[in-house]
Amino acid sequence: FTTLLRSNKSGVKIKFQVSIRERPILPVFDAPQLEQRYFRFLDFEPAPISSLMVEEVIAEKIRAASQRSKIRDLYDLAEISSRPLNKEMVRSLAVLKLWQSGRVGLDFGRFRERIESGDEYDVRDLQNLLRRDQQPDLPAMIARVCSEFRFLDQLSETERALANDSSHCLRKEAEAFRNEIAQGR
Repeated sequence: FTTLLRSNKSGVKIKFQVSIRERPILPVFDAPQLEQRYFRFLDFEPAPISSLMVEEVIAEKIRAASQRSKIRDLYDLAEISSRPLNKEMVRSLAVLKLWQSGRVGLDFGRFRERIESGDEYDVRDLQNLLRRDQQPDLPAMIARVCSEFRFLDQLSETERALANDSSHCLRKEAEAFRNEIAQGR
């Protein structure tokens, strides 16, 4: 990493965010980098990047959107909603992520209310991340997320118990559920 910084004579800024608050639930895997035109000019082969499974990434985004009102969370969930999802896995992971956070558990009604509170979103924050020709359609994003993530309301008995366990008394049950999910059910 230090070598990369020394060779960055033009001063290009790169932001890395690494969180070690929680261990991943699903196995981490090495994902190859998407081919880029400039790769052919490199003196080395781009290395694979250790990555979370997509279901765990989506569950993290649901956790974030349940706890804060950031336009980037809404945008990401709206984009994700158009892709095929393992809804049961995503929901189970989201339940565990929120349980582990020590805050309020997964509740689709509360999630929907937070998503629909569009007056809290800073659209300018999103415009900095999009191409200049892209304009965010806030009402459409809100409607898509509320519609496509309705499956978060279909909790199993175990998920419901964990979502309602605000005092975190169900530690053994949560760990057993985590192991069940990690083993692919």
